[in-house]
Amino acid sequence: MVTAEGGMSALVPFRTELSTVGALLRGVEMNDGKQPGDPAKIVTAIRGLVELVHLPLRLQMGSDCVKLVEAKFASVGDELKLWRGLACSPATCLLA
Repeated sequence: MVTAEGGMSALVPFRTELSTVGALLRGVEMNDGKQPGDPAKIVTAIRGLVELVHLPLRLQMGSDCVKLVEAKFASVGDELKLWRGLACSPATCLLA
Protein backbone atom coordinates (compact mmCIF):
# COMPACT_ATOMS: atom_id res chain seq x y z
CA MET A 1 0.00 0.00 0.00
CA VAL A 2 1.22 3.50 -0.79
CA THR A 3 0.90 5.95 2.09
CA ALA A 4 -0.86 9.31 1.85
CA GLU A 5 2.54 10.98 2.04
CA GLY A 6 3.58 9.22 -1.17
CA GLY A 7 5.89 6.74 0.53
CA MET A 8 5.72 2.98 0.39
CA SER A 9 6.70 2.20 3.98
CA ALA A 10 3.36 0.55 4.70
CA LEU A 11 4.03 -2.07 2.05
CA VAL A 12 5.47 -5.22 3.59
CA PRO A 13 6.17 -8.07 1.15
CA PHE A 14 5.85 -11.71 2.16
CA ARG A 15 8.99 -13.31 3.53
CA THR A 16 9.49 -15.41 0.38
CA GLU A 17 9.42 -12.27 -1.75
CA LEU A 18 11.99 -10.26 0.20
CA SER A 19 14.87 -11.17 -2.10
CA THR A 20 12.97 -10.34 -5.30
CA VAL A 21 9.96 -8.09 -4.96
CA GLY A 22 11.21 -6.75 -1.66
CA ALA A 23 14.51 -5.71 -3.21
CA LEU A 24 12.67 -3.94 -6.02
CA LEU A 25 10.38 -2.14 -3.58
CA ARG A 26 13.34 -1.03 -1.45
CA GLY A 27 14.95 0.41 -4.57
CA VAL A 28 11.76 2.23 -5.49
CA GLU A 29 11.43 3.60 -1.97
CA MET A 30 15.08 4.74 -1.86
CA ASN A 31 14.71 6.60 -5.17
CA ASP A 32 11.25 8.05 -4.56
CA GLY A 33 11.35 11.76 -5.33
CA LYS A 34 14.90 11.58 -6.68
CA GLN A 35 14.03 10.82 -10.31
CA PRO A 36 15.78 12.94 -12.93
CA GLY A 37 13.85 15.47 -14.95
CA ASP A 38 11.37 18.25 -14.37
CA PRO A 39 7.85 17.05 -13.43
CA ALA A 40 6.32 20.33 -14.62
CA LYS A 41 7.80 19.84 -18.10
CA ILE A 42 6.48 16.29 -18.21
CA VAL A 43 2.99 17.48 -17.25
CA THR A 44 3.14 20.09 -20.02
CA ALA A 45 4.21 17.46 -22.54
CA ILE A 46 1.43 15.07 -21.48
CA ARG A 47 -1.18 17.82 -21.64
CA GLY A 48 -0.03 18.59 -25.17
CA LEU A 49 -0.76 15.01 -26.18
CA VAL A 50 -4.51 15.46 -25.82
CA GLU A 51 -4.43 17.80 -28.81
CA LEU A 52 -2.91 15.16 -31.09
CA VAL A 53 -4.87 13.00 -33.51
CA HIS A 54 -2.41 10.10 -33.35
CA LEU A 55 -1.36 9.34 -29.79
CA PRO A 56 1.69 7.22 -28.99
CA LEU A 57 0.89 3.67 -27.92
CA ARG A 58 3.69 3.91 -25.36
CA LEU A 59 5.29 7.11 -24.17
CA GLN A 60 8.75 7.06 -22.67
CA MET A 61 9.41 10.17 -20.62
CA GLY A 62 13.00 10.98 -19.77
CA SER A 63 16.35 9.98 -21.17
CA ASP A 64 16.75 7.29 -18.52
CA CYS A 65 13.53 5.65 -19.64
CA VAL A 66 14.49 5.90 -23.31
CA LYS A 67 17.82 4.19 -22.59
CA LEU A 68 16.07 1.33 -20.79
CA VAL A 69 13.65 0.80 -23.67
CA GLU A 70 16.45 0.94 -26.24
CA ALA A 71 18.37 -1.67 -24.25
CA LYS A 72 15.29 -3.90 -24.13
CA PHE A 73 14.76 -3.56 -27.89
CA ALA A 74 18.42 -4.45 -28.51
CA SER A 75 18.10 -7.50 -26.28
CA VAL A 76 14.93 -8.69 -28.03
CA GLY A 77 16.57 -8.06 -31.42
CA ASP A 78 19.60 -10.12 -30.43
CA GLU A 79 17.38 -12.98 -29.30
CA LEU A 80 15.36 -12.80 -32.52
CA LYS A 81 18.55 -12.99 -34.60
CA LEU A 82 19.66 -16.01 -32.60
CA TRP A 83 16.40 -17.91 -33.11
CA ARG A 84 15.29 -16.50 -36.49
CA GLY A 85 15.99 -19.78 -38.30
CA LEU A 86 13.71 -21.75 -36.03
CA ALA A 87 11.08 -19.01 -35.83
CA CYS A 88 10.79 -18.83 -39.63
CA SER A 89 11.13 -22.52 -40.39
CA PRO A 90 8.20 -24.32 -42.07
CA ALA A 91 7.94 -26.70 -39.12
CA THR A 92 6.91 -23.85 -36.83
CA CYS A 93 4.28 -22.37 -39.16
CA LEU A 94 0.84 -23.00 -37.72
CA LEU A 95 -1.12 -21.21 -40.42
CA ALA A 96 -1.26 -22.34 -44.03
